[in-house]
Amino acid sequence: MNDCQDETTPAPTTTTPGAPDLIVSSVELVEGELSVCEDTSFKVEATVTNIGTADAVSTQISSHSGERYFQLDWYLVERSASTGEVLYKELIRGGRDQVYGAIAPGETRTESLSLSNGVEIAYQPRPAGGRTYTIEVVADAISNMVLESNEDNNMRPLKVFVHERLPR
Repeated sequence: MNDCQDETTPAPTTTTPGAPDLIVSSVELVEGELSVCEDTSFKVEATVTNIGTADAVSTQISSHSGERYFQLDWYLVERSASTGEVLYKELIRGGRDQVYGAIAPGETRTESLSLSNGVEIAYQPRPAGGRTYTIEVVADAISNMVLESNEDNNMRPLKVFVHERLPR
């Protein structure tokens, strides 16, 4: 019997019965417009849902509060219009949330990213304005702190145009 797989055939996705499965079920711009201008503000909300069959509980414990948490990260991504290749992907400044406590099957949590100083990237110059980007929100973003049945469905994108200057 040959256990080798053809390299062009993707490995099947397996699900674990009795396990949590976190997804970002929605992402929306709820206030303002995205701009690189320093005097602009905006708010984006993301809803995380446990579509699994067990509580989503992190393996990580906060040293500050003693509570279990997982990360929710907000990235600004630019892709090639022709190939879809990632040209730019950076964490948005202020875009790393800690979601505390267990999330039961079917339960949701809504988190928001509110910035009052335009779009900034952590430890990088501001991104170029006048372009279309994608905000990618990733649940359980670092180190897979929640052991899930499917680790490949934790991201939801929101296409946005980042203004160089807001129209007056």
